Amino acid sequence: GQERRERSQEQRHWQHERDTMRKAHADERDILAKEMLQFQDERLGLEAQLKVHQEEVLQLHATLQDTHKEVEQTEEKAAKEAANEAAENVLERRKTEHMVTSL
Repeated sequence: GQERRERSQEQRHWQHERDTMRKAHADERDILAKEMLQFQDERLGLEAQLKVHQEEVLQLHATLQDTHKEVEQTEEKAAKEAANEAAENVLERRKTEHMVTSL
């Protein structure tokens, strides 16, 4: 009787150990599953932020190109105005020289 009692006590002990381990593993799995969901949420958030930043970069690039065009047009306009002014100065000088020589 003593031996059987000890054996059944030992079996209960090991059954309790196994149940404890199973519960610990289940808890661990739950924790890991929750963490995985959190990471997925974070990833989705970061991907959304990345999309926004990419849009901003495209807009900035377009703005930069527009600015470059404006600068080129302004430079061309300034060059034309300078050329016109130089031509007018030459004409004025010739007129003045002509007036002086015809006196």
